[in-house]
Amino acid sequence: MPVEFKREELYTEVWQTPLTKLGEKYGLSDNGIRKICKAMKIPLPSAGHWAKVAVGKRVYQPPLPAKADLTTYLSHPPPKQERFAEPEDAPWLAQRIAFEDQPDNQIVVEPAPSRWHPVVRPHRDRIRAEAKKLLASKKANERYEKLSDRLRGIQSNSEGSYWASREDRGQRVGNDRGRTVIAASLGAYERALAILNAIASAATVRGFDLCDSPSGEVMLVGHQAEIRLRITEQLERKTRQRRRYDGAMEAQNYLVPTGRLRITLDESRTFEDSERGKLDSMLNRVFIAIHRQVVQCWHRARAAEIRRREWEESERRRAEAERLRLERERKVAEEQKRRNALLAEASQWLEARKIRAYVRHIDAQARALAVEQTAALKEWKDWALAVAQDLDRTEARIAGAR
Repeated sequence: MPVEFKREELYTEVWQTPLTKLGEKYGLSDNGIRKICKAMKIPLPSAGHWAKVAVGKRVYQPPLPAKADLTTYLSHPPPKQERFAEPEDAPWLAQRIAFEDQPDNQIVVEPAPSRWHPVVRPHRDRIRAEAKKLLASKKANERYEKLSDRLRGIQSNSEGSYWASREDRGQRVGNDRGRTVIAASLGAYERALAILNAIASAATVRGFDLCDSPSGEVMLVGHQAEIRLRITEQLERKTRQRRRYDGAMEAQNYLVPTGRLRITLDESRTFEDSERGKLDSMLNRVFIAIHRQVVQCWHRARAAEIRRREWEESERRRAEAERLRLERERKVAEEQKRRNALLAEASQWLEARKIRAYVRHIDAQARALAVEQTAALKEWKDWALAVAQDLDRTEARIAGAR
């Protein structure tokens, strides 16, 4: 099915989602998304951009150029090859979607929940404590700002420094440099907590357990899958002029909260407040996406199992090839050893022949010279022939071949 990309919408997406994840959303590769952006003159994040975002560093986002030859782009992604789908996947997903579509199963967000999910409760207490601290610091900072220049010069703003350090970074409650299940400002965190609590309660009904993930999100665990979830408030980047230490004016970027909340599933699928509706009314759609991701988890698990089996088979073949190589080397070494032994045996046989010939030569010389053989000579001859007999393995070789 063709996908139509609009220039301004795609510009927003590529600065909110890594290209690999965006490609998965539209059935394209990251290079496919990159080519479309190039065709519509959309600036892209530089290398290392998302690593900086992950640790809370400020990053530069160039504005969208005013003019471009193309403002829309029609792409034709290749059909997905569901290599790892099983016959039971589609009926399971259809049943889950039908469940979410039933009016009796619509998820309602209580603005002030009377019951809190046990996994959400600790996050609620922590965020409320941090919000109280941030609000007190904000009031202290406001009091400090109302002081005259003379008093500000002699008084410390230590109580208001906590707010001052966050005011231009989006005013999110808590540690805005780390990853947390909720990242929202003073005006939005209670609503985010209520939405998270509604999701947690609905997840339990739908067969999921909740737990905190090592990376800071909440994780839905069930149906042989794990789905990470977090709620964040969208920030708006603004620019203002400020005077530098040398008196020159320069542009300063800062972030302000918008009140718009976004749910992110596994860093890929997102739902957010828009003119068409609030997140509060989208939670059944969120669970449909969760169910779809469960099926994708099954596919990934099957793919991983196939890769594991392929790896094991590859290792088996490698081990067998190694065994055969060692066996060949052993046989070659054994053959070489036998040959060396044969050469040594043949060499000893030649030495035995030389000794016997030498003994015969001694006998012949003694007869020629009419020399009577002494006892010492006879003893030496017996010894020499015994040495030749010891070196000559002819009899033993013939006996062994019988």
